[in-house]
Amino acid sequence: MITCYLDELSQKNFSVICKELHLTNYDIQCLLDIIIKNFDPKPGRIFSQNSEIKFLIPDIIIKKVDEKYEIIENNNYIPSIRINPFYKNILLEKKERVNNKGKKAATDNKEIEHENTLKYLEEKINSANWIIRCVEQRRKTVLDITRYIIDYQRDF
Repeated sequence: MITCYLDELSQKNFSVICKELHLTNYDIQCLLDIIIKNFDPKPGRIFSQNSEIKFLIPDIIIKKVDEKYEIIENNNYIPSIRINPFYKNILLEKKERVNNKGKKAATDNKEIEHENTLKYLEEKINSANWIIRCVEQRRKTVLDITRYIIDYQRDF
């Protein structure tokens, strides 16, 4: 019925279906009830690997206020990235110690291990600072592109 009479069904022209399939209106209604109950309203779901629904969250929201467009950053879902001040202070203390003592080679194992830990910490803090700068650069780039698009397509 769906394959051959979809147009008639959409127009609720049941008389044609009744005549050609030798059915009553009641029969057609019963069949439609069965069909509707068994159809999946989201048929693409069977192809999904993940059962969790993920929604896209925009970085930017644009609102028209009077005759101007207002750009709003949607920062509600962007975590703030910071470096723990405890680790920053450890590095500052290291630099002060080095400046006060001069660059003297470590002599015992404990001092060598301490220097290696400080080097590791400095590398990780430098990496974190780089990530923070990249995220900020991305934010600025998205804002610049949004402003450009709004200016370029104002008439549209």
